[in-house]
Amino acid sequence: MLASDVIATVRRILNDETVDAYRWTDVALVRYVDFAQRALQKSRPDLLYSGGAMTAVTEVTATSTVLAFDEDSLEALAHYAIYMGFTEDGDETGNESRAQKHLDFFAKLVDGGF
Repeated sequence: MLASDVIATVRRILNDETVDAYRWTDVALVRYVDFAQRALQKSRPDLLYSGGAMTAVTEVTATSTVLAFDEDSLEALAHYAIYMGFTEDGDETGNESRAQKHLDFFAKLVDGGF
């Protein structure tokens, strides 16, 4: 799975698919996907094991970065990335509660298994 897959899901969830008027740039979302991948690594390191070997988690630096997690983790990664975006926009009214909602979705997906 690529970082662009998570970014597309983030944009779909947020109804942020108009290229001319994106709320967050791809550069920002790439950074949020990196944070999301690291959060998932801490929460569910078991997802990185395949055939007895651990998949390395590399820094997400571009939309073309191949992620260490498979498509089963897509929604969880997207919700964590959204959480990061709303957290950085915390000064806007309502964004703290929106951020918490997406962090809760992430936790629910992680705790519920994939």
